[in-house]
Amino acid sequence: MREKAVKDADEVRRADIKNITTDTLNQHTIRLNFFIVKPIKHKNKMAVLYKLHQDNRSNSKHKGEWYARAKMLDIVELDELAQLIQDNTTAKKADAQAVLTEMVEQMKGLLQKSYAVRIPGLGIFKIGLRTSAAPTAKEFSAAKNVKGMRLNFINEWTVDKNGQRTINMLHGATVKELPQNAVSKGDGDEPEP
Repeated sequence: MREKAVKDADEVRRADIKNITTDTLNQHTIRLNFFIVKPIKHKNKMAVLYKLHQDNRSNSKHKGEWYARAKMLDIVELDELAQLIQDNTTAKKADAQAVLTEMVEQMKGLLQKSYAVRIPGLGIFKIGLRTSAAPTAKEFSAAKNVKGMRLNFINEWTVDKNGQRTINMLHGATVKELPQNAVSKGDGDEPEP
């Protein structure tokens, strides 16, 4: 079924958008996003980069041992994300920016009305509270005991046939050491300059 849907979607992509009839669209109601999404090529798939750090805490039972920390190359801003969407769909950059900006506004409104917002493939956003305890339920008051709010995020994950959970956004991810992280991997040697 999936292969036929992909084949049909490719035919729709090749069609002149102005000449698509409602009958053609009705045949593709399973996933209308096939109509606008171009195939994304993953030829240059990058790994999650890491840098080694030594535990130098004086009270740590792991003092002197080495750990990997994920390193981000940069922050992708809304403008760049909208450009990527334009590059991979028939949506214009301005349309993608407008939709993403409005999505944030709508999410904010829904979250502040005590709704959780689920984005398939990503996860669920909801508001959580930081509170202090009250001796009894009757003595609890929002003004006195609610200390703050936070935005909680619950990753969406899948379970494979062996019962292994995988966070969707991490499926297929690999790791690679930053090339400029010149660290001797001997017996606790100091990092090389």
